[in-house]
Amino acid sequence: MSIKIPLSSHGVQPCKLPEIILALTLTCVPLIIWLISTGDVFLYLSHKVPAGQTHYIFSKLCGLYAYYFLAIQLILGFQGKHSSYFKYHRTLGILTTLMIGAHVYLFITAAYLRSHHLNLEILIPTFDNGYYKTSISIGVISAYLVLAVIAAGFLQNNFAFLKWAHRLAPVVDLLGWLHSINIGTETRSIATIGFYLFFFCLVLYAFIKKHVSLSR
Repeated sequence: MSIKIPLSSHGVQPCKLPEIILALTLTCVPLIIWLISTGDVFLYLSHKVPAGQTHYIFSKLCGLYAYYFLAIQLILGFQGKHSSYFKYHRTLGILTTLMIGAHVYLFITAAYLRSHHLNLEILIPTFDNGYYKTSISIGVISAYLVLAVIAAGFLQNNFAFLKWAHRLAPVVDLLGWLHSINIGTETRSIATIGFYLFFFCLVLYAFIKKHVSLSR
């Protein structure tokens, strides 16, 4: 089944309705997981919550979407340029970058509102200050690599050597997953843990399937 959306008097642009419905449905998954793990969201919009808490929970939402878009982008990327869905690969890269940016901004703002100190030191990875800061540092490295991988994706047509940098995407996903599973599940929500495990397994399956097919 398909519908056609007119673009101009010179032609029409086909649009598959089931694909739109599926995309919209899947895009709601991180939001649903966030609502389940957060509870009464309206409570956080009141003045009775600790300073920065509202920013923190929305930072978690952006983190969920960041990993979600990254995972879907990788899965589509593993399909290769011949896939009809590959056209969404770059768009998902941009969405991933925006969500990571919002995630970092809201987290730093939440910390500032709590301590009244702008702690930008968390943007410098460190592994000698305990489990929590190590987990944050893994996320920071992942964020930097996301920027590098996406930039390489846009520039690799002009600079061939950047193709190898773009292939670091699976490493980015692994680091993002480690950060998320360690930091993003502080509530130990089964729904949240299940979300990260499910999409990590999907990426792993797509990665293995691609390399198995290449070896044949």
